[in-house]
Amino acid sequence: MKNIGDKLRTLRRDKQLLRALTCKFLFHTGIGRFLTFKVQGMRLRFFHSEMTYEAWKCPGRYRTEDAAFLEKVLRPGGLVVDVGANVGMISIQAAKLIGPSGRVIAIEPNPRIAAFCKENIELNRLDNVTVMQTALGEQVGTIGFNCDRCDDRSRVVNEGGTRVPLTTLDKIMEAHPKTVIDLLKIDVEGYELTVLGGAREALRRTRWLYIEADAPNYAQYGKSVKDVTALLDTQGFDIFISYEQGNWQEVNGALPESVNLIGRNRNN
Repeated sequence: MKNIGDKLRTLRRDKQLLRALTCKFLFHTGIGRFLTFKVQGMRLRFFHSEMTYEAWKCPGRYRTEDAAFLEKVLRPGGLVVDVGANVGMISIQAAKLIGPSGRVIAIEPNPRIAAFCKENIELNRLDNVTVMQTALGEQVGTIGFNCDRCDDRSRVVNEGGTRVPLTTLDKIMEAHPKTVIDLLKIDVEGYELTVLGGAREALRRTRWLYIEADAPNYAQYGKSVKDVTALLDTQGFDIFISYEQGNWQEVNGALPESVNLIGRNRNN
């Protein structure tokens, strides 16, 4: 039995290696962008991006906790704001859950990745998603963005980078002045606290918050995870740690260095 187990593990590793090598070939030849694949009930184009690569490599396991969480908190007709939408996985999943009477606002500052997001939305024939190519912060203008080829390391920079539009979430939500935000998801590689600083009004009418909390990323902007949890507490949110199958547990003691946080508005 041990030999059979060893052979199965070797076969699994070899299969993953083959997929990794195939992925590199598709990326470097440019053929990939003409191909599509299915993952968790959605279709994605094989774009040159880290999220695309990971979703294709492990389609049955990649970020399944995100999908499970969305299924638990979203309802038909809701409004979802996806800040740091990347290639659109969460936006697509949310759009299908809230249905044609709902609306997703997908916000992605990287021009290349925002274009990928738009194509994936079109590929899934969704009419209830608006993609906005802009960064979010505490003011309106432009800001530097490094547009790293490894897109999960792309972030706002103080010097250099590509200039991209900058606005606040409160400014965007002026177009929806009385609408409750069923879910606000934020994943912006450490810039989360600044995004929240420009979303004070929006937070008051947000039911659920889903936010990446990564201590090393936060430290690049002189912030900490504790700064974020403190702000959310003052804004009326109970804070939980996200874990497998979309479940969550209340924060009790020190937080892990890297974790997804869930906020539940005490007033909505």
